[in-house]
Amino acid sequence: MEAPMTRSTALSELMTVSQSACTAAKTLLQDGIPETRPPHTPTLTSPPAPLAATTSTRPAFALVVSSVLSSVLFDAFAFVLALVVIYPVLIPYALLTWLYRAVCEVVAWCVWGMDKTPPPLQPLDSVWLQETEANHCVITSVYTCEPIDVETVRQCMADRLLSVEPRLTAIPRRACGRLRWVPDPHFDISQHIQELEYDSREHSFDGMVSRMCTQPMARDKPLWCLLLAQDKAGDGPEGKPRSHVILRLQHCMSDGLGIIYRIMENLLDSRRDDPEAAYHGAALKPAFTRSQLILSTFVGFFRAPGIILGLLMERAPRSWQDPRRPMEQVTGKKVVGRPLELPLEAFRPLRSKLTALIGTRVTLNDVLTCALVGAYRRYAVSHSQHGSPIVDRSMTLPVFVPVSLRTDEVHEMGNNMVPVPIRVPASPNDTLVQRLRSVHTAIQRLKSQTDMLVMALSLKVLADIVPPTLSHYLGDMLASKSAALFTNVPGPSDLGSLAGRKGSSCLCFAPMRGGCGIAIAMVSMAGGLRVNIVADQAVLPDPNRWTHFFMMEIQALARLAGVDVTDFAMTQGGGGEGKGERGELDSAVEEEISRVVSEPRMRHTARTGTPVSERRS
Repeated sequence: MEAPMTRSTALSELMTVSQSACTAAKTLLQDGIPETRPPHTPTLTSPPAPLAATTSTRPAFALVVSSVLSSVLFDAFAFVLALVVIYPVLIPYALLTWLYRAVCEVVAWCVWGMDKTPPPLQPLDSVWLQETEANHCVITSVYTCEPIDVETVRQCMADRLLSVEPRLTAIPRRACGRLRWVPDPHFDISQHIQELEYDSREHSFDGMVSRMCTQPMARDKPLWCLLLAQDKAGDGPEGKPRSHVILRLQHCMSDGLGIIYRIMENLLDSRRDDPEAAYHGAALKPAFTRSQLILSTFVGFFRAPGIILGLLMERAPRSWQDPRRPMEQVTGKKVVGRPLELPLEAFRPLRSKLTALIGTRVTLNDVLTCALVGAYRRYAVSHSQHGSPIVDRSMTLPVFVPVSLRTDEVHEMGNNMVPVPIRVPASPNDTLVQRLRSVHTAIQRLKSQTDMLVMALSLKVLADIVPPTLSHYLGDMLASKSAALFTNVPGPSDLGSLAGRKGSSCLCFAPMRGGCGIAIAMVSMAGGLRVNIVADQAVLPDPNRWTHFFMMEIQALARLAGVDVTDFAMTQGGGGEGKGERGELDSAVEEEISRVVSEPRMRHTARTGTPVSERRS
């Protein structure tokens, strides 16, 4: 018979267990996931072994059947509810809205003429025009090239862009009953393109971009500005100076594809040399055909109520710093992480080895999403007071994923991408193989069931027919239910040149809206994958730490697949972070950055005598 356990013995065993848990958490944080695989994991040279014939499949089959039945019953309940309550009100309102717009167009033709009528804002344009105090829906892109002067940049913009993109010289104004792109009679390109000198030995480049992302756009001029940042110290290769062309564009003017395939296409030299050629040999393939959109619209009439009701019932996302508590409220102060550049060629052997490992085709999005979930897990471990994230096998990471509804190539600026909220499995107890398999299964399920397309079309239709105030509320509420915006945009095959100055890098920082505090943009460009993150300081105080964890996850996948880890070495893909600390900007630089945005407000007051705050939106 065993002797009873004394209090000192129990206390010592408890301390031993706690020390073991802390050691395991530190090992996970510092060394990553071990290379050794669990005994049940198959080798890389053979697909996963099938289940034994004696294994009972009844519990799994019953779980699948119950899940399908509950989903069908929920969709049926939501459709009946919409058919009885919502559709009888929404359909007549939509018909009256379209009739009102047709009358407004006839009146506009009588006032301006059919050829000179300012085009109206599309529904998705109007949605992005609505902002909050903390999140400004502004896209920030940085093109780094050899030294160039501001007058040359202004001349290139005037000759190559302003003549082919009328939105760049127009302001959203309500005219003849609708918001329209009304040409600005006082347009002055010198008010939009200005120059700033800084010293990378004293000021950080990402701190300067963070300051730019925090500033709102002035509404009394066309909603874009360009800052030409010149480094006096020279942060280029071999100490040579470089110029950073920082473009800020309000999202209502265009989405990311429009910026890459319209603004860059017309601004850079390659398009000027051969106007008939595609942009640096890149051809954007539409994600869906017209027949798929028509079929999904018909299916959405029946499934949209259940999908939207399910989205509205989703709980708020958990904190990145500690998943035990809800996500922090956004404050409006943005911080930019160190940009990364990974070679796309290195992902091909990685994907093929991982495909053999899990027995199904692994895509680039599967690898990146798996690394995103792993970085979230590591970040939670590093910031949790208890040393490990919450233990919940049903834990998921809600993210916003933009879905493109274009059926042809990008011919003009505009918004045709709809952010769709999805949930990615993020159980902290899963191994790396289990996480990759669960992420792949979740993404393929969404694609096969066309849920993402139906959700995107449903949100677009709602933005088209509901009042702007309601669409603003719905957009912010859905954004607040997502932990991050995660987008992967295909880009050109090379960086080209600007007025003969060869480009060396191109970054893109996605916007946020509502209560969403993190935006992660990945651009496949010039043979490399560029990863850029911008976050609210209250939600993710140290985005560089997340970037480091993201790289650790990519390298862990490479070790698991037996791929050379040095192919995924951490390289800086931006214009140089500088030696200054993050956000270390003196008052002169901060005032210069703010002047680029605030000067049009003063110009508006001097021209009209009415403060911008008194202008009707």
